[in-house]
Amino acid sequence: MPPNILLITADDMGGGTPGCFGGPAEVTPTLNRLAEEGITFGRAHVPAAVCQPSRSAIMTGRWPHRNGAEGFEPINDDVPVISRMLRDAGYLVGILGKVEHLQPEEKFGWDFVRGMRDLGMGRNPRAYGEASAQFMERAANEAPVVPHGQRA
Repeated sequence: MPPNILLITADDMGGGTPGCFGGPAEVTPTLNRLAEEGITFGRAHVPAAVCQPSRSAIMTGRWPHRNGAEGFEPINDDVPVISRMLRDAGYLVGILGKVEHLQPEEKFGWDFVRGMRDLGMGRNPRAYGEASAQFMERAANEAPVVPHGQRA
């Protein structure tokens, strides 16, 4: 069975804010537990001080000037993205918020999308929690799709 992958990015959160990175443990108890049970990247850096080019680099593995999204431009058509690769490998892929910061949206092949308006413009933790639970439930209930010639 392939491993589950949960990639969390956050706007306006300093690297030392979560308890698992030195902040007060009571501020992020769920993130701290996830960090204990999974893998964290304590020395990861963004390639730009702007959110969209940083997201494009995460999703493509390429510097913004190599993927086309140096500012708020879309990723170039010929550049592969990790969400599509994971989907092709049988993963259910979803995004919560900042959908408009990864363009063109159809390039990513999301199975589950909740945009900023659905999530209280990023200010409604309950909406994020409910959407996350919906996605996790869907992932748990759907049989993995394994491409022809591969094993689950």
